[in-house]
Amino acid sequence: DVADKHLLEGKKIYIKNLSIPKVKSRHIGKFEKIDAADVVVTVVKVEPSKVIFNFERILFRHCIDEDFDGDTFEESQLSKYLSGVFAEGLEKSIGIKVLDVSLLSEENVSDKSSKDFMPYFMERKNRIKTLLDDSDTWYWWLKSPDASNATIFCYVSIHGFSTTNFASYSIGGVAPAFAVGKK
Repeated sequence: DVADKHLLEGKKIYIKNLSIPKVKSRHIGKFEKIDAADVVVTVVKVEPSKVIFNFERILFRHCIDEDFDGDTFEESQLSKYLSGVFAEGLEKSIGIKVLDVSLLSEENVSDKSSKDFMPYFMERKNRIKTLLDDSDTWYWWLKSPDASNATIFCYVSIHGFSTTNFASYSIGGVAPAFAVGKK
């Protein structure tokens, strides 16, 4: 009920201090420490049991996986990092339990005919992201692999349109999505 009254799609919320530890692991890869203040997240979907947020800016640049040989995003290094170390740091930073941390899909952001499309992304300006330091627009990864080649993933370009690139491309932007609510 609280979500229905106060957390409408498009509402911006500030995370006062976001602190995620540095990681260097053979299974997860290498991720730099994140320390940022007043980080903006946007409500992109309100459901009866949960609210889904997306980081307004790109938190860091990284590949999906240095040597991807899986079939789904969930098998990638980036997914393991986001659902593990990043999720734990996010929970500590916001003080509430997070149900899921991942990337949005192409269906969420670009495919208006999909049942999973999030109307918040109808406007192109809502699909364009800048780097955390607000220095420039940058492209950001989606968790959808390309149907014809599993080593290629979708991303949103600096112009707000969906396209693809190799999962190993190391400077792709990461603007995670996360859900809070009832399990």
